[in-house]
Amino acid sequence: MPKVVKSAKRETILQVYAFCEKEKAENKLIVPLQQVRARLAAMTDVSESTFTQFLRQERETGSVSRVCLVRQK
Repeated sequence: MPKVVKSAKRETILQVYAFCEKEKAENKLIVPLQQVRARLAAMTDVSESTFTQFLRQERETGSVSRVCLVRQK
């Protein structure tokens, strides 16, 4: 039985796919590979500071609350 992908996760997957397709079409990286947080922010519409907070929480507690990741507007 296939795994069900919830709509928020599906939207994120499609955003990352579109970002990668754009890089492919332009035949260049939009954000350099060395800038991991900036790439994640560009791919997912989540701010770099939110990723920093998310990673800090993961490092400190070993788990991340779902509330931590909030989309940029």
